[in-house]
Amino acid sequence: MKRRLILFMTLISLMSVGCTKQASSTGTPAETDTSTPIEASAESEDNTPSEVPAETSTQTTTEAQTAEKSTVASAETSGELYPTIESLVPEGWTIASDSTGEKAMGLGQLNSDELEDVALIVESSEAGEMGQPRMMIIAYGTEGGYALSVKAENVVMSSESGGVWGDPFESLSIDSDLKEVTVNHYGGSNWRWYNAYTYREIDDQWYLVKAIEGNYFTGEWTKDNNEEISYDYEAGTFTKKVLDEDENEILTEGVLDGGDLTKIEAVQFQ
Repeated sequence: MKRRLILFMTLISLMSVGCTKQASSTGTPAETDTSTPIEASAESEDNTPSEVPAETSTQTTTEAQTAEKSTVASAETSGELYPTIESLVPEGWTIASDSTGEKAMGLGQLNSDELEDVALIVESSEAGEMGQPRMMIIAYGTEGGYALSVKAENVVMSSESGGVWGDPFESLSIDSDLKEVTVNHYGGSNWRWYNAYTYREIDDQWYLVKAIEGNYFTGEWTKDNNEEISYDYEAGTFTKKVLDEDENEILTEGVLDGGDLTKIEAVQFQ
């Protein structure tokens, strides 16, 4: 079967499930369309293995237009302190669970002090068109509680956006060494897709700094033996992994088309 990696924000067609929006990013390999964001939808089980799992569809949206549609509160600095992690959760919301059933919460170092910071995913008790909406909250630990850094809506997929697979939210993690937060998604049907989006605060603003996207056909490949592309937006580079006829990995490195880093409020899932 012909293997094909769909570059930059994979669109996996789902005949029986509606679309879910992939996050927009700041750049793409030079050989691809550079407009953003990309809309993605999970592929239906009715599709045969010989069908191409995705087609890349793009539409141009300026950051200002995207931010206008988003209700993200980025880098909030109201000065209010929250005494506990639970007090960060808005009324009508609860801390979500990851794919293992554990609370979707990460603890670690996200700034220069030695106090423990927190990132968590919360979900609304009121379901929308694609299930329960999610939101990521990041707060810095202080001597008197937690200082809110950002409430980012639309950076985590809703509970029914994973296609036949179901809930696409997989995990949340903090890298204390790099001061980064990563959100992982996974979904699809016979054709599975996954992604990981990494954010870091730079000069009091949170940005999308890295992304990994991949897909594979479950009848032939696994998540560890597939084709994927990773983006380093700060460095302006990408690495593409494909498989030859003998399933040997072939790596290709390239330079992105450039542009500013994407602010967290311009990253859109549904």
